[in-house]
Amino acid sequence: MVGHDVIFRGLGEASREGPPLLLQLTDQNVIGVLLETLEAEDPYAAVRASAVKAPMRLYQPVHRTFHVALLEAACDRPGSPRLDPAKIDSAGLVVRRVARDGLSADRFPQGWLSVSKKLRGWSRLDDPKRDPDPDRRRVITGGAPEIGRKALLRARLEEGAEQVTELFVAPPAVCEKAGKTLLYGLVPTVSTEMSEAPAPPIAASAFDVPSGAKDDFRDAVLPGYLKAGLGLSFGGLAERFFTGRSAAQYGFFDDAQRAQASLQSADVAPFSLGLEADRTRLDQFLDFLRFLRISLDLWGNSPDSVALRRLLAEIVVPASAQEEKDKAGRPADQVLLEACTALIAPIPGGATVFRFPYRWPPVAAGLADRIYAQVKATVASRLSALQPGVARFDDKTARYELRAFVRVKRDDGCPPDLVWSESSAAFEIVPWYENGTLPPIQIELPDVSSESVKSLLPNVAFKMPRRLFNFLNSNSPKDLMEGKGKEGLDIGLQWICSFNISIIFVLAFIVMFMFLIILNIIFWWLPFIRICFPLPTVSRREDS
Repeated sequence: MVGHDVIFRGLGEASREGPPLLLQLTDQNVIGVLLETLEAEDPYAAVRASAVKAPMRLYQPVHRTFHVALLEAACDRPGSPRLDPAKIDSAGLVVRRVARDGLSADRFPQGWLSVSKKLRGWSRLDDPKRDPDPDRRRVITGGAPEIGRKALLRARLEEGAEQVTELFVAPPAVCEKAGKTLLYGLVPTVSTEMSEAPAPPIAASAFDVPSGAKDDFRDAVLPGYLKAGLGLSFGGLAERFFTGRSAAQYGFFDDAQRAQASLQSADVAPFSLGLEADRTRLDQFLDFLRFLRISLDLWGNSPDSVALRRLLAEIVVPASAQEEKDKAGRPADQVLLEACTALIAPIPGGATVFRFPYRWPPVAAGLADRIYAQVKATVASRLSALQPGVARFDDKTARYELRAFVRVKRDDGCPPDLVWSESSAAFEIVPWYENGTLPPIQIELPDVSSESVKSLLPNVAFKMPRRLFNFLNSNSPKDLMEGKGKEGLDIGLQWICSFNISIIFVLAFIVMFMFLIILNIIFWWLPFIRICFPLPTVSRREDS
């Protein structure tokens, strides 16, 4: 050992293992100014005003604000003399995410881990004080090298290495003047890293609500066709024939032959649905089919799709009033497949004409509950499959904590001792779009007049495909507004068109200003998001 224990704590902390002192700084030469400030007899008093206040919110570099962790290493002796910097092998800090299981109040830290060469992402830490570097973790082997080899292999390939930001010892002059061994490091608040492991799967229970509470998911997502006790009338759609083309035009046919003939000849026109209520029913049914096909992948091959089809098969859909009276009909999964094929997504050999049933029957309460449970499981599975890897700091609802460590060399030649500080209070990272602590950045726009534009020569070029160039040249704005635009032909030459980028920006700015005013009717945001001040023009003259 060093001969005594080591204290590692934030500057100004009275406890033996206090958390790092977090500073918020806006200087452009942030480290240079900090070290200059610390070169004082009382370094804590010099930087105390820059400490992050509770509740802690840390800014990103885009806000032109930086955060520095500041700590001191001292000997655990009377008077806490400073630790000799030569005894420090290495030091660093880790940013951890504070997580919890479901609604549990117990919180635990997650580290940003990599396993071998792959980035695992946020993972639970069973031992928050273990060495971030798997190669340096101590293992009790009992004199058996094989145990140590297996433990090292497990640490590398299973437990992983935690992402570390290096801490630096302040220059000797600073430490001498302060009478303390000071360590500092920039706190990372932004990262482009994304876990290579899949995001944690979403469980169906994530959509559950406490007993007696309003189920917004059921109300917003589950179509009325699948809710208990809601037998739905098809009104003027019942027992009439539709094709995909006629449904798009709110048209129907009285017999299957005419509907089939309309697919071969545009001269066979459908009858029009006259009642607005029937048009609404048709739109709702088509939305139901799209929900089944796209959101739930009802006709896919996954276990969830198969299970949902089996449940829908228990709903018997009557084709006529007599079948409803006899409680007869066809399984709903077959009816819906025929409807989807004819009206939404044609497939070779599938139905091309759909005859609407007489009525959609009421769904028994028990069956409706089972269908709802399967819909939740299917949505959870589908969402889990669509999730990318987890980005390190992109979750604006996440809370983080900071912890620092120092490895201190031993006098007996054994590996260095690992000493941890306490964890900081939980903090959040301010989203990039929120205001920072500094005044806004000013962007100067060019003066646009008949004379000034002559100096704004092209300085950026666009390589345009033939189709796009021909599309722009063969259609007038009036044609496009009236829906008469034609697709550009893939003939002729490829063109390079040059513009002045500042003019492109001015045009975008004008369009943005127009939409700000238009949407102000909805959001009433102009008093808050736009502040304009007159800027006096200062004339300058040279003194003779």
